[in-house]
Amino acid sequence: MRAFLSAAAVLLAVGCGGEKAAANRCRAGMNTLSSDMAMFRVTRGYWAESAAALDSMAGRTETLRCPLCREPYRVSARRDGYTISCPAGVHGGIDTGIPDWEE
Repeated sequence: MRAFLSAAAVLLAVGCGGEKAAANRCRAGMNTLSSDMAMFRVTRGYWAESAAALDSMAGRTETLRCPLCREPYRVSARRDGYTISCPAGVHGGIDTGIPDWEE
């Protein structure tokens, strides 16, 4: 029983909750950055060029990361919008507020 509890604690500590749970957490992070991007655009008049700029504006001391690969999200801006994507390349992305995954 003790070994089972220890194994369960390790799985919870590393964020294991299945592929669907990881995808949901990753997409929630991208949605947060997308909301931050909208606020950045309203307050600054242009799209942020990086996740670090969004973190700074939002007052985050820790960069949001994909729970699967633990890498920061990819953020890029263009004149007519922006993209935010999963660095692992498996959870999709958001293009100017529109996610590319199905609910």
